[in-house]
Amino acid sequence: MIAGMQPLPKAQSIVPQLGQSAWRALVTEDGGDWLLGELARWQASDANNASVGAAGIAQALADLDDEAKSRFAKRAEDAGIWRLALDVRAFEDNLADFVSTLDRLPATVLPKKDDRAQFIRNALHAADLRPSFDISKQPAEVQAIDRKNDLGAVLRKVGRLVAYAPQTAMLLQVINYSGDLRVGTMVAEGLNARIAAKQLDPINNPDAVTAAMLDGLDYILGRKDRENILAGFGISDVQGEMAESFVERALAVYFGALHARR
Repeated sequence: MIAGMQPLPKAQSIVPQLGQSAWRALVTEDGGDWLLGELARWQASDANNASVGAAGIAQALADLDDEAKSRFAKRAEDAGIWRLALDVRAFEDNLADFVSTLDRLPATVLPKKDDRAQFIRNALHAADLRPSFDISKQPAEVQAIDRKNDLGAVLRKVGRLVAYAPQTAMLLQVINYSGDLRVGTMVAEGLNARIAAKQLDPINNPDAVTAAMLDGLDYILGRKDRENILAGFGISDVQGEMAESFVERALAVYFGALHARR
């Protein structure tokens, strides 16, 4: 199939046309040789877009175990595809390999001193949303950068909640729109505590979690601001639906069930 494909007009490679499922299959089922060879060729002719492609490939491999990610990252590094090696290692729960890769980067890949810290901040932003990520076990350099940004601790609370209740991922957009970190420190952390105490059941009664989330948002933002924010962005898993209509439907189901039990 790949042999018969032609790049889109003005494109230098067919890699973007393949998509995440094909990237993953090329690595996990076909060894990744063709993909690494094509990325090396693409990098030589169109480095910027090749870097964008590398980020997508790393995302497609994010759920592999750390050992598998490390092995593939080593192959990418040996092939001179440094951005792919970095991006894959950024998804490891222990960022020690990521930091050691930064130590080995050629000057052409890391031309400015400040770029190193930015690479680490980018890795942290993704890592903070993984419940398996433990900041206390990270290299000292990573922990030092994390301490300079209050957002990291907030994202870790939201990430843990999203693992329980995927619909609460909208809290990330609420933080982005409002700038209010209490969305994580109060709302997400409060819901985590109630789920841990078995007061909320995200599997059998997800609408109750959504209702409790809205109560928390109304408490810190006010209902009017909360409604305005939710009306401003869509739900990625439900094409064309805004967050506001999604939560209203969840509330209708939740309160309808409560009424039916009375």
